[in-house]
Amino acid sequence: MDITIKESTLDEAIRINKQIPELEEPHFTKAYCEQKCGSKEKLVLIAYLNKEPAGYLIGFDHHEDGSFYCWMVGVLLKFRRKGVLTSLMQYQDKWAKKKGYTGIRLKTRNKRREMLAYLVKYGFSFARVIKKGHETPEEYRICMEKKL
Repeated sequence: MDITIKESTLDEAIRINKQIPELEEPHFTKAYCEQKCGSKEKLVLIAYLNKEPAGYLIGFDHHEDGSFYCWMVGVLLKFRRKGVLTSLMQYQDKWAKKKGYTGIRLKTRNKRREMLAYLVKYGFSFARVIKKGHETPEEYRICMEKKL
């Protein structure tokens, strides 16, 4: 299988995001993404498996503390467990290190067990848990980080 990672646009990432059931969010628009990232340095990646769009990653300099924030990442169902996520993360790590970042940070939900297991395997550590309002424990946000 041939996986290619290319730097791309928010429009292309949003097109892929709309095809991922668990990431279905009506507010995930280009305007929302631009507002979220602001004028900060950002990275938008698209993964292609055998030349077909398979996943995306959006990251930006959210914390302005030397870490790079991996904000949104998703892989289409039919391309999971084929190395797409790992290829996206490896590209991000190399890019961030070359740009002078010293670590990667991200948040995921407690209910995303496969992602949590993957992130631990990929070298991330648990940093903290964010509880909002009356959320159930499954909805808690898990903040993770790793050094580059």
